[in-house]
Amino acid sequence: MGNEVNKKVEAYLRELFAIYVSKYGKGSHNQPSSFDSSNSSACGLSPNVSKNSLRTKLHMKKQKQYSGSLRVKSELDKYLLEDQEPESGDFDILIWWKVNSPRFHILPQLTRDVLTNSMSR
Repeated sequence: MGNEVNKKVEAYLRELFAIYVSKYGKGSHNQPSSFDSSNSSACGLSPNVSKNSLRTKLHMKKQKQYSGSLRVKSELDKYLLEDQEPESGDFDILIWWKVNSPRFHILPQLTRDVLTNSMSR
């Protein structure tokens, strides 16, 4: 049952990503902006970013070394191939995206839209 749900979620994510690629992909005039400090303060990010940033920067370095040897088809594939963050009570997804958004072009916009909609409900 869980595997079936995972497949459906991934299929939906890929469809949604394809829509965002057509809207924000290369050559588009609607380029998404990265998570900036104004977005992070509006989302209530704490100033205690350094601890999470350091962990994320180390993770990024590891992923850069790892993914450099892979032939990744899309930004979404690259994201999905990354290791999961270790479970931690102080993990903040908004901080993760603030630090990691420069590595991606389309996913930050998709994530911002999804998180904004889910937080406003």
